[in-house]
Amino acid sequence: MKKRTIFLIIGLMLVLLSAPALFVMGREVFYERSVQSKYKIETIYHPTDRTTDPFYTLQYLQDGRPKPFSEMKRVVYVNGEEVSSYNEFMDEVDVSEDIVLSRVISFYDTEITIADTFEGTYEEEAREFSDVRISIQGKNYADPARLEIRPTYLDNNRYHGYFGMVKMTERSTGEEQLIIIQRLFEDFRSLPEQDWEWKTISISEDGEVKTDQFKRDEIADPAYRRDLISHTTASPYALGYKSNVFHYYPSIFFPFLYPFVTAVLGIIFVVIGSFRR
Repeated sequence: MKKRTIFLIIGLMLVLLSAPALFVMGREVFYERSVQSKYKIETIYHPTDRTTDPFYTLQYLQDGRPKPFSEMKRVVYVNGEEVSSYNEFMDEVDVSEDIVLSRVISFYDTEITIADTFEGTYEEEAREFSDVRISIQGKNYADPARLEIRPTYLDNNRYHGYFGMVKMTERSTGEEQLIIIQRLFEDFRSLPEQDWEWKTISISEDGEVKTDQFKRDEIADPAYRRDLISHTTASPYALGYKSNVFHYYPSIFFPFLYPFVTAVLGIIFVVIGSFRR
């Protein structure tokens, strides 16, 4: 067999071997850029506890610095009584009774009340599960699935991994939505990834409310679903659109040797085999 033919065969085998992984990776990049070109998605941050951040202001990050959302604010209530600081919140926590925490979020002219019930505690790392109510115009839109909460936190860490909020702006029209995302499963270790499920509640500038519910294999249709999960960390670990290929711990073998090096070597061998005499 001629060396030219050998080079061509080896080159084609390496290219074909690399193609599936490169296709999956390219598809993930395509989805990501498609979402970024159509939408601007900003994570909504509650003021960090124990700081001098404005207690009533919701924030986003710009160049790594917190900036206030002028169209949004929050008011915090403990058992129906408004509190105006983190210290006041802790003073209202009676360890002998269940506590109802309510946070009223204003988005333009719409008020959204997010409430949970927890046992009073002063332990900073305490965890417990609670139902959460998401009330808009008198209707509860939350799914009855329980969320893990951190009772002594008022910032995003209160529902970390289970719940979050973003503001999504459609670039072509400038239309804005406040989107709340709720994780609908508890112990991910006992549930296959394809059975994971989420619910979103979208509120437009004029107060129109829409809901959406989807599983893991549906988060790429539309693709911004995955970005909502990513921005709010409403998942036990990072997810891709169709594949988690970019979220595996990298090694020398993957993705360096395979598929990049194998693909480059395959192309070189094909070129050599095509022009060698």
